[in-house]
Amino acid sequence: MNSRFECGIRCITRPKKAKLFLNKHSDDNIETFSDGRPSLPFPPEEVWCVQLHAAGGGQVVFVARHHREPYCNSWVVYQGPEEPYDQGFLDLLSGIACDLDPAP
Repeated sequence: MNSRFECGIRCITRPKKAKLFLNKHSDDNIETFSDGRPSLPFPPEEVWCVQLHAAGGGQVVFVARHHREPYCNSWVVYQGPEEPYDQGFLDLLSGIACDLDPAP
C-alpha cells in the first residue's frame, strides 16, 4: 500500500490588498481552526495566497503572519475551499486582489 500523496503548488502570490483580509473572512469563506490561543490581531502583517493542486483537484490556502507585541508573532494557514470555487470565494480573491487563476 502506497501512502504517498502527490500534490504541489500551482501558484504563490501576495495579494495587493492584504489589509482587507479580515477576521470576518474566516466566518464566511475560509475554514479556520482554533487551538485555544488568544485571538490574533487582524489584519495580518503579511498574507500569501497559495494555490495547490492534487490529483483530486485544487485548493487555495492563505498563509498569514500575525504580530502583536511583545508575545505574538505567528504564521497561520487558513484553509480555503476545494475546487470548484463558489462565487463567494471568487469574490474574496478579487476583493483582496489575489491574482490566482481559479481554473484547474
